[in-house]
Amino acid sequence: MKYITATLVCAVILGACSAPASAPAIATDSTAVATKPPEENAEGIYKGDFGGAPIFITINYTSQNHLAGYNVHKGLRRNLSGALKQEGDSWVVTLNEPGDHPFDGHFKLVFDKEFTTAKGHWEPLDKKTLQEKSFTLSRVKLADENRDASVLNYPFTSEQGEMYFNEDGSCLFDYYSKVTDSSYAEQSITLKGTWEQKGDTVHVNWQPNEQFPKRNSIFILQFNEDKTYSTGLEGENITFNKMIAG
Repeated sequence: MKYITATLVCAVILGACSAPASAPAIATDSTAVATKPPEENAEGIYKGDFGGAPIFITINYTSQNHLAGYNVHKGLRRNLSGALKQEGDSWVVTLNEPGDHPFDGHFKLVFDKEFTTAKGHWEPLDKKTLQEKSFTLSRVKLADENRDASVLNYPFTSEQGEMYFNEDGSCLFDYYSKVTDSSYAEQSITLKGTWEQKGDTVHVNWQPNEQFPKRNSIFILQFNEDKTYSTGLEGENITFNKMIAG
């Protein structure tokens, strides 16, 4: 019996000694950063001159060879969907508007490898009444330090309504049309446009409307004494005050 027990103990000891050693831990660099897929560099807001009025193209979704977003031009917003492929040092992006609006068409954008600028071409679906357009796009840089002196972040209010400016180049004017010199309609109207700031002025291109029939408005920014932040807007015989929560 003692012999059997001793034999078993020896077998256990020998088995433990011959068991394979655990694989050594592989050192990892805690500072390593995952490489960003190159197509994600396309995401952003781009601005260009489209037939004399600014156009803003926002790309907010990318997945391998597919991307999506929308564009805003004279208050009209259209969804975009398409593809991208690399050709040498350039990226070629094709974007299609839905096709259910008379002004819809196809975009072809050729970006530099850093997605900072692009040469663009737009071809309308309705070639009988609309013309093709060529343009240049530049990435919009949103500098936080300049926002207080711009029209971003806060709405602008007036007796007639409120104006809102968005980072994607779109703007809204929710207003009440005048019935008499001292009274306004009870139902508000929402007017859409596209805006860009040029120095101390804000230029807006509106969708067709009765409030601003020329469809082009220029508003002058009002500032505090040292011009560190904007306080209001004036234009189109309307005075807007910057609404700041406090």
